Amino acid sequence: MSKMISCRPTQQPKSITFDIMLAIALPLLCILAWPAPVPFAVFLFLVICHIVIAIYRYIYNREIVWPIWADILAALTGAILVISAFIPMQEWYTTVIYIAVGLFIMFGHIKKICYPNKPYYYGTAVPTSSTPADNLFF
Repeated sequence: MSKMISCRPTQQPKSITFDIMLAIALPLLCILAWPAPVPFAVFLFLVICHIVIAIYRYIYNREIVWPIWADILAALTGAILVISAFIPMQEWYTTVIYIAVGLFIMFGHIKKICYPNKPYYYGTAVPTSSTPADNLFF
């Protein structure tokens, strides 16, 4: 089990539609969350993480292999969003959005912890590679 963040060579990504949706949705969620500090920080963290993922995926043709601690951290950010829906009370639509996004994040990352060879949300199983992983340095 790797404790470092690493990456592997990838074929043409199959998640381009999902990535485009995230590129549109995450900045809008940041705007929606402003000025509430906790949800805004969570969405900003997601924007930064997904920018790094997109750079590796579409510029370097590498897929990041996240260690289990990163998936636990991601699931916790989903739980923080769910809690943020109620503390303090938000508008009803903001509450619904925070709960839905938080549960979606938790579902994907808990699924990845339980089934490491399956994708986070949808699609076919992630192919295993005999190519050694490279450690990432930021």
